[in-house]
Formats: sequence, structure tokens, C-alpha cells
Amino acid sequence: MERKSPLRIEANADAGLATLYLYDEIGPAYYGLIDAASVISALGQFQNLPINLRINCPGGDVFEAFAMYNALARHSGQITVDIDALCASAATVVALAGDKVRIAANAMFMVHNAYTIALGNAGELRKTADTLDQVDGNIAATYAAKTKLPLETLNPMMAAETWMTASDAVAKGFCDEIGQALDVRASLGARRFKNMPAHLSTPERRIEAPPRAVELAAVRNRNLRQRSRS
Repeated sequence: MERKSPLRIEANADAGLATLYLYDEIGPAYYGLIDAASVISALGQFQNLPINLRINCPGGDVFEAFAMYNALARHSGQITVDIDALCASAATVVALAGDKVRIAANAMFMVHNAYTIALGNAGELRKTADTLDQVDGNIAATYAAKTKLPLETLNPMMAAETWMTASDAVAKGFCDEIGQALDVRASLGARRFKNMPAHLSTPERRIEAPPRAVELAAVRNRNLRQRSRS
């Protein structure tokens, strides 16, 4: 059965505002994740309206995240981003498309280097590593454009998997202001991070591995290399 993206959309005609909820991992809709196509479709429905993008997301596919970022940046209406609990990994790229980025007082913001699943011979693995370096460079440049921090500061932060409180994220320029604290736990998928603060964790839920997981990893790895050459 075909799965649909879990992106939730609320339109308030009286307020002239549309709210999008990035409350799941970023990735292909056929695995039940939030893809860029669903975000682009939603933006197309509300071409001139202000958008409130609410985020509680552990990240996911970085190319889908950049497609979301670019679509949001092109939107003619004002984009306000609210980080409700967790904004980590690829989700941080999406968040920085906002004209205003607000983070709840008890939320967290995490940056790290990109990673992937790699299959192949030594030459193919070296190419994959080179591609990951290029991806990291694109992510760092996006952070630099928002924060005005130098790459010499951002690169070590990403390499160390840096977790920031709301005040840290504002102080470093990733977010613009702090909002009220919300009783929202980190979304599923965040447990894979090595330095995740304990107070953000959620009870584990059994998630069935997608079929042909190894084959999918190989295909996506080839796509990663192909995209870097295009």
C-alpha cells in the first residue's frame, strides 16, 4: 500500500495563516516520512499567505531538506519557524529558511556532520566520503549565511555533534528569539544520536525495517554520488 507523507497542514482563513507541522523524519513519502514534494505542494496551496512552520524533527535526508529550504526561501509570504522540541541534523537546514526562527525555551537545536550508509569497493567508498565532505560544506555555508559565524567556528561544532539549548541557539545566531516552553518530547528517530540529552528522549517504539533495506542503501548511495557530479 502506498504511504503518504505525514506532513500535517492547518489553514486558518480568518487569520490568513497556514501552519505546517514538520513533526516526523525527513525522507521519502513511500516510507511514511515527510518529503520535499509534500512541503512544496502545501506552499503552492498558500502562495501569498504567511506560513508558520512548526518543527519537532530529528532530521533525515539532507537533499530533501535542501529542497524544502529552497522552496520555503522562494515563498512570497512571510515564513515564521517555531522549534517546538527538537530541531536536529537536516531539520536545522529547513529551519533556517525562516524569516524569523523562534525556539521554545525548553527545546534543543543540534548540528553535526552528514552521514550515510555506504556499500561498494574502496574507490566507491572514497568517492562517498568526498561527497559527504561536499554536503558538509553546503550545510556549513547555510549556517554561516544565517549566523554570520565563520566556518572555522562552525566546522568543529558540526564535527563534535553540538547540542544547543534555546539560549545557546539564539546566542550563536541560529535562532532569533526564545518562545515559551512547550510540553513536547523529541520526535521518534532522535535516539540514534550519540550525544542526545536524556530529557529529550522518548520510549522506543518498534519500527519495522523497510523492505530491501540493503538494496535501498546502495541505490541512495549511488544517487548521492551522482547528485554531487550534476
